[in-house]
This record gives sequence, C-alpha cells and structure tokens, in this order.
Amino acid sequence: AGAHFRAVGGRLALTGTDSYRAHRYTVPCDGDDFDALVESPPATIVPRRAYGPATVITLGVPGLTIRVGSKETSLPRIDGTYPNVDAIREGVPEEKFSCELRPDERAQRFLRLANHVGITTSVQVERRKAESLALTLETEYGRLECEWATSDERGELEPFLADPGYLLDAISALGAPRLHVANPLRPILLEAGAGRWALVMPKRK
Repeated sequence: AGAHFRAVGGRLALTGTDSYRAHRYTVPCDGDDFDALVESPPATIVPRRAYGPATVITLGVPGLTIRVGSKETSLPRIDGTYPNVDAIREGVPEEKFSCELRPDERAQRFLRLANHVGITTSVQVERRKAESLALTLETEYGRLECEWATSDERGELEPFLADPGYLLDAISALGAPRLHVANPLRPILLEAGAGRWALVMPKRK
C-alpha cells in the first residue's frame, strides 16, 4: 500500500499500486534526486492529483508535501520497499489486441454509473464492430450497454470483465490511452507514452 515518489535526473516517477492495479505517472522536475514511500490510498495518488509546472513537492523528515497553487496535501513517510511494478508490466504476455481509446464523455459517464451500482459490479468489454468497444453491465434491473469509440485497432479481442472504477481511474489519469489486451485472465495495460501507464487486473466471472 502507499505510493512511491522517485526523482532521478530531472524526471519524477509516481507509482501507486495495490493487489488489483498499478499506475505510473512520469513528469519532468527540477531539484535534487530523492526516493520516498508515503502513505496514500493505493493507486489513487497518481490519477487523482493534477501535477504540472506549478506543482511544488517538498520532502521532509515527517513526510512529503505536495502544493498545487493554493492547495496543499501532506503525506506521511513510511518505511519499507515498494513492489517492482516494472517487472510486473514486463511480465504481461504479448498482446493479442490493441486499440486507441478516444476521449468519450458518454462512455466515462457509463463507467461512473457502473462504479456506483455496487462493489461487486463488473463491466464486460467486447468488440462487436469496427472502431468501437461494447461495454455491458448486468444489473438487477436489466442490462445496460454503451459503446466506446476506438481507432487503430489491431488483432482480435477476447471479451473480458473489469472493475468499472479501476478502468475509470486509469482512463481519467491517462486521457486517451492505448489499450493492450493479451487474454481475459491477464493484466490489461493502458499506455499513454512518456512514462505514463496503468495496469488493471481483469475480474473473473
């Protein structure tokens, strides 16, 4: 649990992970190199903070302070080592399907709705026609469906189940990422380039 902040050679890598997902967000930075583990809800420090040129990160003995404009957040330091998420990413099997996910507010609203239905909810993702993915949610009130526009599709997609909240977090953090899928039981990779990516574990039926 927690989050990993590592600044080396003018690049700051922020990593958040738990048992079901991992996020990596890399941005340019000025200042000294540092390496710190801090308390944070797993995998949420990356997508739910807006880091930019005006962000100031200060590392002290008690913890790390993030200031964006007039807003400031303090995170206590913790001891230990962080999971090697790069090794996890490299261990993902070769993809059988990939595509660019276009920014689509309607599909994101659908994921937000699915996320509020219940903690055990799963969204099925499948490809029914070119340049779109079909999102399906089964509820006690019936079936809800939505299409997500895509482009540059490669390969064949086997339908998979995913937690809507985890997908939403990853897509919100990355904007318009490329989706990489190996099979319905292996981690789903979403990648936006420049050291920005997320891994999301699929759900079983």
